[in-house]
Amino acid sequence: MRKISPICTNTVVGTDPHEWIPRNFEDFLKELDHIINSCEENLPLFRGHADSRWLLESSFVRTCKKLLLGIEPYINPGKEIKESVEYHQALFGLLLLKYDVLVKPSIKLKNRNDIDAMFELMRRFQQYPEEDRTALKGTFFIDWSRKKEVGLFFANFDSNEHCIKKRKTDGALFICDTTATGKTLQIIKVEEIIDKMVEAQQKGKAFGCPLLFCPLDPLKQIVCQRANNQDAIYWAQMDLRYDLENIWKLQEQEKDKDNEQYIFIKLILPYESQKECAEYLKTQGITHSYLFTK
Repeated sequence: MRKISPICTNTVVGTDPHEWIPRNFEDFLKELDHIINSCEENLPLFRGHADSRWLLESSFVRTCKKLLLGIEPYINPGKEIKESVEYHQALFGLLLLKYDVLVKPSIKLKNRNDIDAMFELMRRFQQYPEEDRTALKGTFFIDWSRKKEVGLFFANFDSNEHCIKKRKTDGALFICDTTATGKTLQIIKVEEIIDKMVEAQQKGKAFGCPLLFCPLDPLKQIVCQRANNQDAIYWAQMDLRYDLENIWKLQEQEKDKDNEQYIFIKLILPYESQKECAEYLKTQGITHSYLFTK
């Protein structure tokens, strides 16, 4: 997306130019449309966090941070830890332990060459986390939506399949311009991606930038109404040490020497806007029962 400034005079931009803080919900919606219109080919993706402090990272990384370091989702490990070979190996080793040893796609899926079995398994765990019965919860996928209202719902409510709760702080809506990330849409299977990650680790190479997973042929996917209703698409967190905000900022610096483009903007949803936002979402047909349909 083009490098832009807020259109509302009362919107605050902090020390990080990617983070915008509108005064109220009305200004929030104005800024949201402004950001969407700045995307090069109007192909933005949306992700909401009910707590603006949460990092843009996968559920699997959150599990590992809690297990290995005893820290909460909004806490970033120190630079010394993140850049250590040992932390990198521990995270990737646990990912392989789960998906190469503890969990395997069913025989039925494996025998269908047209279906990406590992993708379907991870997508299922994303949409139905209660089916993930291992101690290493989550996948290295991060859910996004092509619908701004879906992202906004998750920014406004601390919600899961079983309950919906009011958030206790400011929320955040991330808007990502997929055209600004380069050629990231994947057409090869997830198992092949993991194999390439193993090869890169053995050679001491980086795993690369986040990859976008969205199989283009619906006939090669298992029907998942919940994912359809949420219009879900998934970014894969390749290097598990670094959240997507961190990686994308580095990409911007490397690709755009003139600093004229952003990959993403984080739009803060004010705490006081909960009721107004909920009413807006209801008019758009975005409800808990719709998003978490069986």
